[in-house]
Amino acid sequence: MSLLSPLTALVVAGVAVPALLLLYFLKLRRKEVWIGSTMLWSKVVEDLQANTPFQRLRASWLLFLQLFLLLALLLALARPIFGLKPGEGGQRVILLVDVSASMGAGEAKADGEEANTQAVTRLERAKAAANEMLDRLRSSGDEVQVMVVAFATRARIAQTFTSDLRFARAAIESLEVLEEPGLLGPALRLAETYAGPDQSGNEEVPVRMVLLSDGRFGDDQTPSYAGGEVEFVSVTTGSDGAGGPDAGESADVEDNVGITFLAARRDIVDVSQVDVLCGLASTAADLKTVRVEFAVDGNVLESQAVSLEAREAGQPAEGLARLRFVNLAGGVLRVTIARGDALATDNTVGLLLSPPRKATLLVVYPSGESAADEYLMSVVNELPLYEVETWPADRFETLLKSGEVLQSSDGHAFSAIIFDRVSPSAVPDAPTLSLGARPPVPGLSLTPADVANPSRRILSWNRQNPIMASVGLDTIAVADERRLSLPDDDSEALAIAEGGPIIGVVEPRRGGRHIIVSFDLRQSNWPLHVSFAIFMQNAVDYLTQRGSADAGQMIQTGQTMTLRASPGATTVKLTGPDERTMPVREDGSVTIGPLDRVGAYQAEGLPAENVPIIANLLSEVESNLLPVESVQIGHEAAAAQTVDRSTPRELWPWLVALALGVLGVEWVVYLLRARWR
Repeated sequence: MSLLSPLTALVVAGVAVPALLLLYFLKLRRKEVWIGSTMLWSKVVEDLQANTPFQRLRASWLLFLQLFLLLALLLALARPIFGLKPGEGGQRVILLVDVSASMGAGEAKADGEEANTQAVTRLERAKAAANEMLDRLRSSGDEVQVMVVAFATRARIAQTFTSDLRFARAAIESLEVLEEPGLLGPALRLAETYAGPDQSGNEEVPVRMVLLSDGRFGDDQTPSYAGGEVEFVSVTTGSDGAGGPDAGESADVEDNVGITFLAARRDIVDVSQVDVLCGLASTAADLKTVRVEFAVDGNVLESQAVSLEAREAGQPAEGLARLRFVNLAGGVLRVTIARGDALATDNTVGLLLSPPRKATLLVVYPSGESAADEYLMSVVNELPLYEVETWPADRFETLLKSGEVLQSSDGHAFSAIIFDRVSPSAVPDAPTLSLGARPPVPGLSLTPADVANPSRRILSWNRQNPIMASVGLDTIAVADERRLSLPDDDSEALAIAEGGPIIGVVEPRRGGRHIIVSFDLRQSNWPLHVSFAIFMQNAVDYLTQRGSADAGQMIQTGQTMTLRASPGATTVKLTGPDERTMPVREDGSVTIGPLDRVGAYQAEGLPAENVPIIANLLSEVESNLLPVESVQIGHEAAAAQTVDRSTPRELWPWLVALALGVLGVEWVVYLLRARWR
């Protein structure tokens, strides 16, 4: 405990205490009274003759009570403060305020005597804690500078360092919950840049980092902070200062069931069938089942009860909902939890289903041959959900040079083109797969290999790339002695043999995807291996992006995705839960997001098949509303605490209240003494 005004208390004590004691040292002044005879007053006369101005100090309850009363008032004048560490007189404070989706969770409270209720969210409790902290910092009487940082997936400065705490208070009151996951790392990195010396260059001014949050973060790695200790003030309901809930106080705010996973796939054989898988997580105590409703374009398909079971004690219960239904027209699929709880943001999710369609592939073979390669076509014709056409090279070149649109026999644009030993004169608009040839992409060429080996082996291949997933090349031998020379940028070598790369992918920034196999398939044993069929499936799926379309289109709040804009569009405008406008790049692509609100967004400037844009929370971390005991920051654990423990607190109001209580006791004692006399 420290004293903010000890000198004032000492000066007042030097005057008040002697004055009080002097009252008890002085004798009472006698009052003169005229009487008829002094015979009976002889003893009184003798006492008056021996009278002196002062008397011996005698023990008295009134004296003790008055001294105690005076001591309490003097301590109040000294302004004792509890929790102030040495050297914290002047300080800078950075308040990290969590505004992620879970901070919108709240309990219902009665609004006076009316029947209406109002939700008290975790963010509102964080604001109240921050304002209380500002009041205590202001009452400390020392120079204090405060910065306010708000964060969810991203971090931003709501108020730079200011000594006028009114600005900090206004910044705190303006904060709103963002319906996106929370990441602590970006907030700490942003605050760390401002935790250095102050504007005067004085490095001795300490910086206190105070985190106001429920402690739930989705960082992939443990966030670190090099600026020192981080104080974690928990704002969960019923927090007892150690991170745990008080019994009976936090049941309402922890009662939550959220959707944490959603995926939809079309059957690879019967494309009219859609399989939906939905994951649930629950922190509601004793809740064993929950009802989930599936709907497409507002039409309810099914309502089913989902069982919930906790895998570990103290962890949320989990459940899975599955549905298989027929859908040919596409539409907006919505999944809704049919119950109210503390967090409404994670109760409804959706995605945009694309109608089933078969992608059309074009195989271009050399003009001198009567048909496409037999081995190649035996694999391509077996690819599911693809229609295949074959053209000789001269027909392709004639249409390409004429400027006509390359279309299939049914009038649809080709989803991808496979060139078998054919190098076109220009790069077509569609993505390409070149076998034993190269497209005229700048910086791409086929050159002689560094070694002359009639049977080269493949040394390594990139198993992490989706094109090479589950593709084994350890038994493949290649007699073609050419190698790939790839552009410096926007390219990747997928397989390397003796002499250099032989399989690569090029994806220029201006659009287009091109996969190149440097060798002639007939000069290798690859078509005889199952890995070739796997490679062809992966390659055409990558070129046509068919897999992502069948899964349904959605975006997670706080994240981004890239789409192709409508022809001629220069901007894309989103309207819905939020409004924003995004520019279209020169290559015709546009980045959507990050979006702060869940829901469906209409979009001007995007093709009809990409509208609406569906934004979901889908976060196990945010749906878990159980209190945490500490937050791991680097190698240290910041234990949850209350504002009382994290902020110095002045004690003078309690001392004044004590003095008033003593004054009342002193008055009672005085009245009793007067009555007994």
